Amino acid sequence: SDLHRQVGQFYIGSDSHFLKRQFALQHLQSLLQQ
Repeated sequence: SDLHRQVGQFYIGSDSHFLKRQFALQHLQSLLQQ
């Protein structure tokens, strides 16, 4: 939703948000490689 996107952009500079994105991307890649 637009609200979720705005919140994501608002927290884009926070380390925790960045780590969550990195973790999600790595998890997704690991699933694709199986």
